[in-house]
Amino acid sequence: MNICYFAILVKTFSKNSFASVDQRFGLSELDEHEDIIKDGSDRVLKTISSRIIDVIGRNDNAIRVRIKQEFLGSCDSESADNHVASMFFATYTDPDSGQEVCSFRGNATACFARVLNVGCDPKTNLAEVNIFAVSKSFYRWDLALNPKVGSQCFINNDLFIKKARSVQLLLPCDLENATPCKDNKDCSPGKYCPLPDDLLSYDYGVVRFCIPFVTKPGEACDLIEGDLIFYYPMLKPFLIDECTSGSYCRIDSSKCKAPNRNRLAIPATCVSYGKKCSSDSECDKLTEYCNYRRCTPYAEDGECCGGWVQIKVQNFIPSVACRGDSMCSELYSAEDIDRKSYLPRPPRICRPPCTKHAECVPKVEVCGEPHFENGLRYCRSNTIVTKNDLLVRDRFRKKFPPGD
Repeated sequence: MNICYFAILVKTFSKNSFASVDQRFGLSELDEHEDIIKDGSDRVLKTISSRIIDVIGRNDNAIRVRIKQEFLGSCDSESADNHVASMFFATYTDPDSGQEVCSFRGNATACFARVLNVGCDPKTNLAEVNIFAVSKSFYRWDLALNPKVGSQCFINNDLFIKKARSVQLLLPCDLENATPCKDNKDCSPGKYCPLPDDLLSYDYGVVRFCIPFVTKPGEACDLIEGDLIFYYPMLKPFLIDECTSGSYCRIDSSKCKAPNRNRLAIPATCVSYGKKCSSDSECDKLTEYCNYRRCTPYAEDGECCGGWVQIKVQNFIPSVACRGDSMCSELYSAEDIDRKSYLPRPPRICRPPCTKHAECVPKVEVCGEPHFENGLRYCRSNTIVTKNDLLVRDRFRKKFPPGD
């Protein structure tokens, strides 16, 4: 399944960006009994609203929305008070400060609702709100990407929040021209219909809208870390295709080796497509190969490669291959001998064949057995590093099950 989504990585802001209970951004008056919003004559735009969010309208440089805790139960049911989310919160951009902020409620019943003013992004002209609910009644594989915003929405330092569900809404700030969509044919040229983040979007009736390509060739884009591809919450920031039509998101040639890179993503850049092709013979044989009917440059030895885990919906090229007999493989270091965290993964780079252990990283790698495809040998992690890597991987997956 080709999945792509929106390349905004997890942002962490200081506590002063969090709006306290009495100083939240853009909230309506709350009913003392059930915290139900009193919006007076505010009308709801029903055609672009859903079970958990109502779109009320434009408010200067923001979209006014009402979020509703109907992840569990329904406010219309007699048992609404029994369907309680231990934590219910939303993260969004404050239209005045431009900072990402949080609106939080503990022990929210199915009748809890709150109105927010969600700031519009000046580049994309989109308003984004992410809504979260945490409940012991959710499944163990229900995971939400930890937003780490403010204080109450900074649940812990973990990558995921356990037994949590989240839904993302991207609203065009030009509401009058917002086009709901189910697939790309519903959108005009220069726009596309993003895939839903997961089945929750269907369950809660979240409406998708045609959105524009915004990132031009030469500008940064993001690829998901390959080992997280089976974690649906992790896919959410990557489900939007950033690169403009005629370009694709390609792994950066060197930045994957940066020691302090984001552990969730592989640095990448939007690159213009090569010419159309049906075989390698139609491309420059010295520097290119035919990949998904496009002439695509090889990665050179020492450059970042791979990307078969790249998941893009429109501008899709699944891999960056190495030239000749070189192979795309992980480059281990001394830090991997006693690795404590499974993420980020070691960088994948193009590496030539080896003939002896001395050609590999000392004390970390060995020159492996002949490869089953070409009979050549390549550097790989030694027994100690491999064993430790498997231990941290199993520990990570036990703590955060990817699904059954």
